[in-house]
Amino acid sequence: MIKESGKTDRLLERGCESYLDALRALREFRKEVLDKSMSAMAQKLDNISEALGVGKLDPKKVSLYEEPKLEPGAPWQEDWAELGAQLWFGDYDCSFHAGLQWKRRESTEDVDVWAQADVWVKKARYTRYWPMIQSFVGRKRTKLGHHPPDLVTDGTFITLRESCPAGEIGDLSAKLRRLLDGWCLIWKKTGGLAIIKKRP
Repeated sequence: MIKESGKTDRLLERGCESYLDALRALREFRKEVLDKSMSAMAQKLDNISEALGVGKLDPKKVSLYEEPKLEPGAPWQEDWAELGAQLWFGDYDCSFHAGLQWKRRESTEDVDVWAQADVWVKKARYTRYWPMIQSFVGRKRTKLGHHPPDLVTDGTFITLRESCPAGEIGDLSAKLRRLLDGWCLIWKKTGGLAIIKKRP
């Protein structure tokens, strides 16, 4: 039998001693993040409905959002993760999320944590949607608060976000409500979902 490396041995030793405590802490943390995200989305649902121009939204439309999904036995190779609440608008091929994002900085072990609210649209619609959002936020940034959130995009997700380090995790609910209010303002001024054409 080939002896495992010293690094693997130490990992197994630590895991053997701490697995139950680590699993409990992870489950409790995950539940708190999901509860806060789902609650913030539910509290702002009427505002979101009005801003999007889609009629009253059913609270049952708010669902859990978690990425990436780790398949049993699959290696963990991601340098990011997201956890929170989701609204899906199938007629528009569009979804809206609010929660936490973790992102490892390139070539380091440091991880940035963000409270975020983002919109996902298909690429064909993104090319029309993003310039309108970017233009409005660029001109009206101060209307998003005394400390406006960052507006970022990766080509399909358009995200408002605030830094949420460990010392501020207790403020997650308030951060998410501010971000949701920010999107409601943007949507009211840019036409809600009407500017994303429905599927034929």
